[in-house]
Amino acid sequence: MNQMNSKYQQGYSQINPRVLDLNGRRNKAEKIQLVLDDYLKNTPLSGIIVDIGCSGGIILHHQKGDFQQKIGLDIDFQALKKAKVDYQFHDIDFMCADGMNLPFRNNTIELIICNHVYEHLPYPRKLFEEIYRILKPRGACYCAAGNALAIMEPHYNLPFLSWIPKHIAHFYLRRMKRGIHYYENLLTWWSFNKIISMFRIHDYTIRIIREPELFAGTDLIKPGSYITRMPQKFLTLLFPFIPTWILILEKPRDDQD
Repeated sequence: MNQMNSKYQQGYSQINPRVLDLNGRRNKAEKIQLVLDDYLKNTPLSGIIVDIGCSGGIILHHQKGDFQQKIGLDIDFQALKKAKVDYQFHDIDFMCADGMNLPFRNNTIELIICNHVYEHLPYPRKLFEEIYRILKPRGACYCAAGNALAIMEPHYNLPFLSWIPKHIAHFYLRRMKRGIHYYENLLTWWSFNKIISMFRIHDYTIRIIREPELFAGTDLIKPGSYITRMPQKFLTLLFPFIPTWILILEKPRDDQD
């Protein structure tokens, strides 16, 4: 931890208490579980699962499977302290660790959860290089990622916050009394796609839009709404502008690179 970059956003659970909300996190955990189950074709989840940016550990706790080990990582000391108290009897290991320097050997992890994490790190490319390094070949990472082109910025619920230059965003945040410093660095799809290009990408975004109830995605899409009935081709064209992408990032075998 003494090598942790000083630009990190410390104590995020104190800034955004929603990450410790039991009901909200439990709903996200269900979505993650259903996506992983679908991706693995109902093969029981097993091996080691790592949740990067686990906060209070709620999502990790609610993942069901025959796991050899569950490991939650975060730099938020207060959130980790709460997680260790809440889940001290549930065989989950919590560690204070840097997402850009993951404390695992190469090719050792079967599953990773990376749920809205990249924008909180100074160098998101390094995060995904580390995820690639520690995943076993054919290992998978559930990745939910926010879009810089979303009209409503998801962390502070302010329109166009992620569109404007940083110095203006800081002023906007203070003016609206939502914070002092706009730390987050959201990317467009074109920029984000470049930093995950080493993976095989399995998109679940459009499937969740079209079938939100199947994937517990009703917090994102209202069932029966117009967007659920849009033609597939049209949704594909809209993909770079969708506020949140939900993907499975698979590390290829050497013979698939």
